[in-house]
Amino acid sequence: MNLTDYYAFVRKTTRYKDAPKEEQINIALYGLVGEIGSLISTIKKQLITEARSEVWSDDDIFEEIGDIIWYACSLLSLVTNKRYDILRSDLEHLIDEISSDTKKSIRIQTTLTSAPDFLKNATLALKNGTVSFNQYQALAYQTARTKDRTLLTVCASVLTQLGAELLRKKLPELELNINENLVDRETEVIVGEIIWHLAAIASLCRKPLEEIVKGNVSKVSFREDRGKPTQLHDAYSNKGERFPRKMAIVFLTIGKGVSQMYFKGKPIGDPLTDNNREDDGYRFHDVMHIANAAHLGWSPVLRKMLARKRKQEIQTDEVEDGARGQLEEEVIVKLIHSEGKRAARSRPPNQRQEGPERLFVSEEEISFNFLKTLRSYTEYLEPKANKDWEWVSTILEGYDVFHRLRLEEQGTVTADLHSRRLTFNPHVFEQIDGQLITQGAATREFQNYNEGTCLKHLTKREVDHLKGNGRFTPSQVSACLACKTAILECLDVKSRSQKNHQLIEIFPDRLRGQYSSKVSGKLRDKMWQTGIATFRLKVSVSQKRVYCLSAAVSGPAKEGK
Repeated sequence: MNLTDYYAFVRKTTRYKDAPKEEQINIALYGLVGEIGSLISTIKKQLITEARSEVWSDDDIFEEIGDIIWYACSLLSLVTNKRYDILRSDLEHLIDEISSDTKKSIRIQTTLTSAPDFLKNATLALKNGTVSFNQYQALAYQTARTKDRTLLTVCASVLTQLGAELLRKKLPELELNINENLVDRETEVIVGEIIWHLAAIASLCRKPLEEIVKGNVSKVSFREDRGKPTQLHDAYSNKGERFPRKMAIVFLTIGKGVSQMYFKGKPIGDPLTDNNREDDGYRFHDVMHIANAAHLGWSPVLRKMLARKRKQEIQTDEVEDGARGQLEEEVIVKLIHSEGKRAARSRPPNQRQEGPERLFVSEEEISFNFLKTLRSYTEYLEPKANKDWEWVSTILEGYDVFHRLRLEEQGTVTADLHSRRLTFNPHVFEQIDGQLITQGAATREFQNYNEGTCLKHLTKREVDHLKGNGRFTPSQVSACLACKTAILECLDVKSRSQKNHQLIEIFPDRLRGQYSSKVSGKLRDKMWQTGIATFRLKVSVSQKRVYCLSAAVSGPAKEGK
């Protein structure tokens, strides 16, 4: 990749290009100086861990160099209003510095034995036209006056100074006059020296500068490139051992702070609590296993729950679907949750929400480095084939559903492995298996239906739901009220007051003839006290009245994991 193409890439991937010009410059400037600080920190760690080595080679160093070059090009394109050829310009600056007759130049000439070769080669390169990253790196390294660890120390020290020079441009006039430790130079000159020292570090690490730039392109592009999803990892497995290509999994809250999943009406997994002193909703974390299956085609934990382990593939069953794979996935899910909480705490106060804090509100909260960490846990597992954007989609969609589950405390999560989507419905129409605890029945006539009076016993969400199904009729409203009364009878609550009715929400699915219920407040507490997880509702309608039979169903034993 040449410099011109890289400038185009930087402009394409700049997320602040719609901000005012001065703000763009500030972001690029502070980003550049901040990345220099990160590079110095990385070099420090390298020096500590490899104290006796004379060769430095570390992917983290290359990544930091790439980030600095990205911000350097962004800044130059803003302050010069063009794609400034920093490589060519810095070579010209080096030629002038070495070949002039100033005191500094003469001193350089006497200490730099490679000066004649550099002047010859650099002049020829400039004459031939465009200078590539690798050409610049090789030529610039000929002007290094020290080597090995000494040169690395020089680069770290000077880069820190150059960062301070750039920030000096943000000082007001008064401070500029008082703080005269640094001279004022053009941004292009300072950035040119930054690029020289980056190229020198890359040479010490024996890494071509162009490879570092290409690595930066790959890193930054992980948010931009969306292509064909990775083939499902069980595409060629026995049909009975594959993930269902479309599956609806129900979440119910079966006790205070206790969640349970159901598939095809039967409980899967264990009842979960947060296992935490604070209510952080982690009892719903299994939704991330479903998200992993939907977007990555991978979830050893969900495979075990659904009894879809690939038993006919002995090595796959042991390595991919076994206990170690399940443990790796649980660690990944916990890491994602912790990173989401960290990112949420880092948001400015004006961006925080009341109630449960939503995690991962945007892609910007998922860093490339964090994805690298996740990938390190799947280095020898199937998800190593998945693309970065698939991981991003998994996290964003998974935590969108996670947040809605926290708000609703129940719902149906549908994973579509064909379209690689995860969707959420707050209603539960699935008939849940469980022990029958008690029954209730209610009849409601709608011949003398009074809409105004009846609607007062419904919540706004119920009315909106009925309207969403088209023009609602007296029989539909009466059916909802009959369901509420039948549930109250199950709970042995005598009062049929408007207040009690509004603690029960009924949502009909007219096409399937099914009803979803949600109970809140003191009535929900009573459900949990009596071991009720949900209600099965059966409704029949005649010409004059509605009949509802309600069956209270228990959940599994409440053993938190």
